[in-house]
Amino acid sequence: PSMMFVKDLNGRYLLANEHFRGVFAGDLQRLEGRTDFDLFPEEMAARYQANDRLVSDSGTPVSVEETVPHPDGMHNYVSVKFPLLNAQGRVFAVAGIATDITERQRAEGEVRRLHEALQHHAEELELRVTERTAELLVARDRAEAADRTKSAFLATMSHELRTPLNSIIGFTGIILQGLAGPVNPEQTRQLGMVRNSARHLLALINDVLDMSKIEAGELKVESAPFDLRAIIEGSIAAIRPFAETKHLGLRL
Repeated sequence: PSMMFVKDLNGRYLLANEHFRGVFAGDLQRLEGRTDFDLFPEEMAARYQANDRLVSDSGTPVSVEETVPHPDGMHNYVSVKFPLLNAQGRVFAVAGIATDITERQRAEGEVRRLHEALQHHAEELELRVTERTAELLVARDRAEAADRTKSAFLATMSHELRTPLNSIIGFTGIILQGLAGPVNPEQTRQLGMVRNSARHLLALINDVLDMSKIEAGELKVESAPFDLRAIIEGSIAAIRPFAETKHLGLRL
């Protein structure tokens, strides 16, 4: 697949293989004796012959990349040119082997293009990940701030609501014990309802605080017996005043 040729020291072709002839000789029936100036533009021919003289003058091979016109456009070649010696060890000709690297360079260029595109995509992806990470950090900070606010609210509610409720429960108990003076049966019943409602409200507040403990993973659930009748009776007692206000019968 490579082109091979031999030129004398005056740049005239002595030999060439069929590949070379088919590409560059064109309709020249006889290649031998022709020079590069018969085949190529003057500037290219002068450059080719300068490389030939470098080989003949130095007596050593050279490898050069050369651009050569083809019928379908410009092609790139790697040409290895080397001296041919006579029996006396003198250079009498320059031989060359030229390999078309156009397609290889195109493939390498495509590989580079794909690599650059992939690298650009990776950079974009990294940027998106960085931006998304920053957004998640902001969201996390906001969530933590909201959680701290909620915790502060619950702590305040625990103190501000439980303290007066305990006072209501405590003073109601004092009145029911008769320490502040005698109370009649109806007053005892109503004061009992007040105390039970206050206890119920206190239990609700404690339940809210338990929800906070559940979210924090700090609530410990224990299994224990309880008085179902007392719970039902307490629930009925809490809602009975609302039923009576609407003149509704409530039976347990």
